[in-house]
Amino acid sequence: MRTIFARLILASLTAATALSVASCQQAPATWAGAPQPPAPAGPLWNEPQFTTMLHAYRRKLPGKLRALRFEMYDNAASLEVQDPAQQLNVDSYNYKGGELRGPSHVDISGVLADPNLEDNLFDWDRVAVDRIPALVKAALAHTELAGAIVVSVKITRRAASSAEMGRRIEMLIDAKRRAMERKLRLEQNPLAGGEPDDGKTAQPPGSVVAPLEVEISVQLEAPGGFGWLTADAGGKITGSSVKRDEDGLPADIKQRAVPRPRPYWRSR
Repeated sequence: MRTIFARLILASLTAATALSVASCQQAPATWAGAPQPPAPAGPLWNEPQFTTMLHAYRRKLPGKLRALRFEMYDNAASLEVQDPAQQLNVDSYNYKGGELRGPSHVDISGVLADPNLEDNLFDWDRVAVDRIPALVKAALAHTELAGAIVVSVKITRRAASSAEMGRRIEMLIDAKRRAMERKLRLEQNPLAGGEPDDGKTAQPPGSVVAPLEVEISVQLEAPGGFGWLTADAGGKITGSSVKRDEDGLPADIKQRAVPRPRPYWRSR
């Protein structure tokens, strides 16, 4: 009798062990109120990513800033500002993956279309940066391109036309010429006062070119072309346009596909 009873107990333990192993191999059950896995993060110009990024910049750079440019892409941003201690230098602060890094020195030699750094800078606190998410939505609504996506958002001084750039370069050369002439006069006759040496010599009307307006631009791309939307520093929309590609290819791909003519010194 004892042998039969022992065998029954052993069989019960074996069955219980098998059931326990089988339950461990099954996927864990979810219960009501269990935390869901985080949704994948969207582009930086969407909320709440945009506000998180903007707060990171404002904590790192709380004072008044003179900015050169701000560029934002779907997963990264860069703000270039003048170094207050050395005003001829520009530093970059880069944001990616929820982390803000900087400063890192920016080499602007030969990069600026306008050689005068001061004319390229603008007051960062006077730009409606908070309007960027709304401008992105407006750009997508205004662009009549199938499959259009936003690829970047930029804040800079408005690009100068060829006529404006020529005038600026002409004024810069003229200013350097007058400074050189004054220096030569003083070297030849130190007692001659010449022009006042306070840096505030009166200029004839129209000789000083004011800095270009600050512009917020949103760039879009699509399989059939590209488009853009612009706004002023206050976030008011100033224009939008679309460039369609007749061949159905993005413009940058089409440009790369067209063979360029060989220089004349390599024509043979």
